[in-house]
Amino acid sequence: MKRRAKPGDYLSARQKNGVPLGADDIYRETWLWLKQRNCENLVNKRLIEAYAQAYARYIQCEEAISTYGLLGKHPTPKMSTALTNL
Repeated sequence: MKRRAKPGDYLSARQKNGVPLGADDIYRETWLWLKQRNCENLVNKRLIEAYAQAYARYIQCEEAISTYGLLGKHPTPKMSTALTNL
């Protein structure tokens, strides 16, 4: 019986704002989901880590959009616009 591989430390590293990324939790949830289906040994640990990190970054981006809105710069230098006002 294969034991759960420990997620890399970088998945729980604190970000610049002091909040942990949280990818380690996503890693654990994903590994348990795979284990419940008896296929945890079919997926490489690094692949689960890459998925967990990408999904955590996606969540981080969605939270930033909710907080600050979508900001865009107009192609002409003097005209900036907030895309959320569209």
